[in-house]
Amino acid sequence: MMPPADVITVVGESLVDVIVREGSDEPALHPGRSPANVAVPLSRLGQRAALITQIGTDSYGALLRAHLETNGVRLVLAEPADARRAGR
Repeated sequence: MMPPADVITVVGESLVDVIVREGSDEPALHPGRSPANVAVPLSRLGQRAALITQIGTDSYGALLRAHLETNGVRLVLAEPADARRAGR
C-alpha cells in the first residue's frame, strides 16, 4: 500500500551509526542515514513523510523503528528482514 499523495516518500537505507569517542569505552548509537535523515526533518517541519526501507529484527532495527515512529515518519514496506541484521 502506497502512502497518500500529500506525503513525501523517501526511499533507501536506514542504518545505525556506532560512534566511539576517544577516551570513552561506550559507543554512542545514532539512528539514521541519508534517506532517514531526510524523512525525519520533513516530519518535524510538519510535512507528512514516509520512508520505504527494510529494517532488521535485531536491537538496531528496534532502535531505528522507534526513532522513525517517534518522529512521525510512516514506514512503508518495512517488513523485518528476518535473515539479516540491521546495519552492522
